[in-house]
Amino acid sequence: MYAYGNVDSSNVALITDRFDAMCAFYGPGLGGVPGPSWGRTGARGARFVLYGLPIEILDNRAEKEPFALGSPNGRVWISVRPPDEAAFRKAAALPLEPAVATSWGPRIIRLRDPDGTPVAVMFFSAD
Repeated sequence: MYAYGNVDSSNVALITDRFDAMCAFYGPGLGGVPGPSWGRTGARGARFVLYGLPIEILDNRAEKEPFALGSPNGRVWISVRPPDEAAFRKAAALPLEPAVATSWGPRIIRLRDPDGTPVAVMFFSAD
């Protein structure tokens, strides 16, 4: 399990101008488990664990020197593998399309977060 505050841990960090929408998406939207959050002059952020993937959301508008953010253009995908599709659908607060079969194994639900970053929710069968 990911230990918040452990300097030996890795995570994905997403900086955004849509902080509240991104937290809603990766938290209750996809069933992410909330971790610590913070807000102070020059910094605001929140952490979630999404099916084993630690994600940190950073508020660009709170930065002392905000970044010029561009479009993700599909360069990076967030890929998560919930162990059970029914449990995932029950935990997710977002409307979800049916999972689509792939030629290479899993069934996938393709989404985009509020910033447009692609998110692939993958379900592998036991056989």
